[in-house]
Amino acid sequence: MGFKDLLVQIDGSKAAAKRIDAAIGLARRFDAHLTGLMVVGEPHIPGFVMAQMPSGIWDETLRQLRAQAQGIADGFIAAAQRAGLTADCRIDSVVESDVPEVVALHARHADLAILGQADADEPQPGGSGLIGDVVLAAGRPVLAIPYIGVGTTLGERVLVAWDGGREATRAVFDAMPLLLQAKSVRIVSVKGFLDEPVRQFTPADDICTTLSRHGISAESLTFQSSRRSVKEELRAQMLDTGADMVVMGCYGHSRFRQMILGGVSREMLEEIPFPLLLSN
Repeated sequence: MGFKDLLVQIDGSKAAAKRIDAAIGLARRFDAHLTGLMVVGEPHIPGFVMAQMPSGIWDETLRQLRAQAQGIADGFIAAAQRAGLTADCRIDSVVESDVPEVVALHARHADLAILGQADADEPQPGGSGLIGDVVLAAGRPVLAIPYIGVGTTLGERVLVAWDGGREATRAVFDAMPLLLQAKSVRIVSVKGFLDEPVRQFTPADDICTTLSRHGISAESLTFQSSRRSVKEELRAQMLDTGADMVVMGCYGHSRFRQMILGGVSREMLEEIPFPLLLSN
C-alpha cells in the first residue's frame, strides 16, 4: 500500500518552493508520479471597467500572467526530473473566486493533494481558506504544509487526533501508507478540555488494535486535558513525542458551494503550526 499519484499546488512564492521540496521527498519515498498544479487566479474586471481600458491592455496582462505561470511550471518539472521523478504540470486559468473548486477537481484524481499555508506577505490564489475548501470538496486527503516548510523528516513520527468520528476514521485510513512507514504512531483521544466541550469521544484502543493487524505498532493515549483547546493539546503532544505530522479529520460541510468548517478545523487551519494530513 502506498501513494502512487501525488498532486502539489505550485506558485511563485517562497512557501511554494518549500512545499515542492516536501512533495518531492514524499514522491521519492513512495516511487510516486508527481503532478504540479499551477492555478492562475485571474481578477474579475467588471464590464464597464473593461470598456474603458485601452485596447489590448487586458490581453497583454493575461499574456504576462500565463507566461509567468509557464516559467514556474518549467522550473517545477526541472526540479522533479533532477530528483529522478516522473512528473507533469497542469496550468489552469480561472476567475479568482473559482480557484478552490478547480484545485478540488484536480485533487480528486490524486492519492494525496499537497497544499500550502498562505504566507501573509505572499498571498496565494484561492486565499487563506483554500485548504479547508479543498478538503471539504475534493473527497481526497490533503497534506497541509506550513509556509515555513517542514523539517528533515515528514511522517516518521505521527500523532493522530482520534475521537472515533467518521472524519477521524477516514483520516486514519487515508494516512495508512505513511503510518506503515512511520517509526512511531501515537493515537490521542481526549475526553475533554479546560474551556472546550468535546463534540465526540471514543477511546483509541480499538483503532490501535486495527492498526496492529496492519503491522503498525501504535501507542494509545486517552485522557482528560488540562489545556484550553485541541490546538494547545496537539502542540504539547507534538513536543512530548517529537512528532513531525498530525493526522486528523476535518469537520464541515458544503451548502450551496459555501464551505463551512467546524470550530476545531477552522482553528487548526487559521494557523497551521505543523504539517497536517486532513480528511473529511
